[in-house]
Order: sequence, then C-alpha cells, then structure tokens
Amino acid sequence: MKCRGGRVSVKWTEDDLISYATRDKKVPKTGTTEYEKPREDREYIEVSLPLMQYIHLQYPDVIAHHDYAGVNLSKAQAGKMKALNFSVKWPDVVIAEARHGYNNFYLELKTEDKRNKNGTVAQNDHVRAQTRVLEILRRKGNKADFYCGFEEAKIAVDKYLRQK
Repeated sequence: MKCRGGRVSVKWTEDDLISYATRDKKVPKTGTTEYEKPREDREYIEVSLPLMQYIHLQYPDVIAHHDYAGVNLSKAQAGKMKALNFSVKWPDVVIAEARHGYNNFYLELKTEDKRNKNGTVAQNDHVRAQTRVLEILRRKGNKADFYCGFEEAKIAVDKYLRQK
C-alpha cells in the first residue's frame, strides 16, 4: 500500500472488502484500485487493520482488543458507545498478556507521517491527552506508548510477545 497525499493504492482481498463494507463505505472493486479516502480512515487502513490481523495470525492464543473509536457508527450506536466509555483518549490496542514485569501492553497507533524528525509524535491537544493516559497506564504497571506505522507497531508487538 502506498500513500500519496490523500490517495492510496491498495490491493484489495476478499477479507478487506468484507471488512470495509461493514463500515458503511462505498466498496471498491477487487484488484488494485485507487480511491479517495477520508483522513480518519488512514490509521485504520494503514496501521490498525493490518496490525490486528497480524496479531490474530501470529499469536492466535493472545487476547488483543482494538478500541472502537473512529469506527463509523449510527447516531444511536455512537451514543451508546459514548455512554459506555468514561475514559477519554483510550489507546487503540490493548494486548492482555503479562510480560517482562508489565501487566498489559497498550499501543496508541499513528500513521508514519505523524512522527517528527526528532522521533517524537507530533503534538496537539488530542495527542497531549493521549500522552497523559499512556503515562497513567505506565504508572499502573503497563507497557504503553505511541507507535507510528505498521512496521514499528509490529516490531514492538513481536518484541513484547516473544519474550516471557
């Protein structure tokens, strides 16, 4: 998958189409296609979906959960989800496995372009709030951090899960 501005070239599989179709989006044709995608979908398409599929395939016995924030819901569903989620800026992924003295592993996923030249994640009010939540989770004995791009997140997951 290559990102060029607001356009992405994707090789769609049947699973991709089913997954994308369930999000009430216009479903592209199978094969390579180019489409205009909303900015909020970039994280899902480029990082979240591939990472969760990777975890499921490589570590089938591991309990991993992706937060539903950012998923397109009806107004009624969105209202119910908002009422259930009292903690704002919750990390995207939690891996419920104790390793290396940590209780769980929390990953806040960003696209690769969100990383600054100095290696930090670009800051705004939303990211600062996410940083505070990650700090609280760390103080409670969890591994928690930002990961930019699928490869960086995949390497972190492998490092965390392959050592006991």
